[in-house]
Amino acid sequence: MPNYREGLLRVLFRAKKDTDKDSAAYWNARWFLNIEHDRLPPDIQRQVVMTVRKLLRKHGCANVLEIGCGAHVPLRSLRHATHLDYSLVALRKSKLDSFIYADITKRIPVPDKTFDAVFSSCCLMHIPDESLPSACAEIKRVTKKLVILNEGGDRNLSGYFEGLVCEQPFGGSK
Repeated sequence: MPNYREGLLRVLFRAKKDTDKDSAAYWNARWFLNIEHDRLPPDIQRQVVMTVRKLLRKHGCANVLEIGCGAHVPLRSLRHATHLDYSLVALRKSKLDSFIYADITKRIPVPDKTFDAVFSSCCLMHIPDESLPSACAEIKRVTKKLVILNEGGDRNLSGYFEGLVCEQPFGGSK
């Protein structure tokens, strides 16, 4: 009889298409098995935090929602940050006192314009093309001023955030 770990490995290895890699089962399996290549090196993490702090000050933002924080929570050191992820396993491993567990392609469970800013790092790049408009609309709904993106790939995301400042300080499409 296969053990739980073997079952999780099968979930990962069966994820042949990118859409398979967008399932909650895939991400929960990754975090449960301690696949660590998503962790930012400490010097890069410090640079990300410093850059986000500067942008929050520049645009007069008092709080920020970190989308797709994972278990490592890059913005953990920011006092007025709220953290959200799609993987409950990642959120539990993060040992955060509070967090939001949600699928941003459906609904972020907060009122409109709750956050001055939203930060997304390597999260939107995993959302399938057909779900990207709803995810971006949800981000726009909960944001007052600023969207900060650190996303790979060649998608032009700034068009989804009309009416908000969209900063992409770490490269990526404009």
